[in-house]
Amino acid sequence: MSRSLPRRLPGRFLLTLCAAACLMVAAGCNHNVYQLEMKATPDGLERSLTCWRKSGNNIGPMPEDELKRIAAQYHTPVEPPLDRQHHFRGTFTDKLPEDVGGTGYFVRHENPLGTSYAYQERFRGDVDTTAALARRAAACDELTNLAIGFLEQQLGSEPGYPRLREFLDTQFRGDLKNISLQFWFAALEPKMDAAVRIAHYLAERGYGSPAEMLRLMKGLTGTDEVNEAVPRFLAEQLGLPPAGPYPASFAFLESNEAFQQALEGYFRATDEYQRRQAEWEKRRAANPDEPPLNPTDQVVEVMGRAFLSGPVLTASDELSVKLATGVKPYATNGAWQEGARQVVWTEQIEGANTPAAFCFALWSEPNRDAQRARFGQVLLEGEDLHNYIGWYQRLNVDRQRAWDNFLATLKPGLGLEARIGGFRFADDPQPERADDVLPSAADPARQLLLKRLLPH
Repeated sequence: MSRSLPRRLPGRFLLTLCAAACLMVAAGCNHNVYQLEMKATPDGLERSLTCWRKSGNNIGPMPEDELKRIAAQYHTPVEPPLDRQHHFRGTFTDKLPEDVGGTGYFVRHENPLGTSYAYQERFRGDVDTTAALARRAAACDELTNLAIGFLEQQLGSEPGYPRLREFLDTQFRGDLKNISLQFWFAALEPKMDAAVRIAHYLAERGYGSPAEMLRLMKGLTGTDEVNEAVPRFLAEQLGLPPAGPYPASFAFLESNEAFQQALEGYFRATDEYQRRQAEWEKRRAANPDEPPLNPTDQVVEVMGRAFLSGPVLTASDELSVKLATGVKPYATNGAWQEGARQVVWTEQIEGANTPAAFCFALWSEPNRDAQRARFGQVLLEGEDLHNYIGWYQRLNVDRQRAWDNFLATLKPGLGLEARIGGFRFADDPQPERADDVLPSAADPARQLLLKRLLPH
């Protein structure tokens, strides 16, 4: 028996299900705000953290367990909030506190000719990107398997079902993984509109016209459009006339209620739902007011792991970082503010299933008086000074002492270039003839100094 479906199809339910994960991270959701201010000092990196909980335009206290975790990183008790904001302060060398979440380092090397600094910090995300992407791919596989199981239950008796199954198990499975990667790339590139990019991809893969896919991804598609698209697409994959009439097996598409009932019935029979049901019954025994279990929560959570931040979907936390360097870094991925002499970053940070936010800055401060006393001018600053100090740090103690003693004998004037060019460590290979050119452990430093002294 074939049928023409009524207009009251499950479009609204489908749209609601697909949008649920996104709605759970809407701007009005509760999330944390972290403001970091740092300054490099001879004693280490001064670090001040101000944080609070935000719900819409309202400010509230942070969760107690989060405050205790942060306080432990600063080796201090949790203090009462000031204006509903919590404040932590400390000075750190080498490894930075895991207050916001992640890992950071601050390296400072002082040298007679200047000081070099390196700040780098990963905020949340996962240091093992391969594992994070593998988890997303596994979630896409799980989502595909759920779709296959549900549609086999509804349409498995159709002669064309093997064709639909082949599509789901190959193209659809791969497409979900590619869409997951598009969300990942969008987190790395704020200027990329993920909705537009994914709409373009879906159109290329034959899921609909460019206009239809853009309306869908931008949330502009009405339920009537989905009502027409769902059975048409399934019929096409089954080898049936896309415009209908449709077989009796399409009865689960006749209404929103019929579709939801079929979907919930399928999920109630899964092993995962049985596991969740057993856990829910334990919670309800301890708390009679425990909300009832929703069978479709499973698919929403899988979508979260596939496309968003993880199984528990929350709004992205806000992070702003200010690092006072005094001089403009020669390398950074932050924005330099000349007036404040600082580098700033603004990030949205999520969990381990998304790209990490990463901030870094490299800078150096020359000892101008010491350099002028030896060379008559400042030869090393910026990246050159950083590289020079890096070379010096790699020397053993005897070579460092020999180089320091050599520098102490230098004075501006004639012959300076020749003296620097002729320096060799005692354990360097010694030339047999005056015109022999042999490598020396001092070559990197000599090259950095001479490139400013010698005419080009």
